[in-house]
Amino acid sequence: MHLFKTILVGGTSLLSIASAGCFSGGTTWDDKGRAIATLEGVCKELTGDYNGGITRSTCRNGSGDLRYNFTVKKDTSGHGKLGRDYCVRMLSREISGCDHGGRSSYADFTFTSDPNAGKC
Repeated sequence: MHLFKTILVGGTSLLSIASAGCFSGGTTWDDKGRAIATLEGVCKELTGDYNGGITRSTCRNGSGDLRYNFTVKKDTSGHGKLGRDYCVRMLSREISGCDHGGRSSYADFTFTSDPNAGKC
């Protein structure tokens, strides 16, 4: 488990952001463009219907001895639907904006993009 910094953000016009944070240490992305390019397939696996508390995860191999772990969790109770475009947009923020990956909560979901040593 990585330690991460949390930034509490007030209301925004497009997204309701509860918290956002980059991990402060650990493995770094080998190639952020490559990691982002995996997100269409990743989000094909992670999108769909969610009930409260449900977590879905998947992994992709990076170069060498590196893997990319992706997780989406439905934070609120009740039913919710996660679309592919939204999934790609939110997971890519944790790649492009965080050298060690990160975790952010937006509306009803928490998104984690995390590079780690080892293969899937």
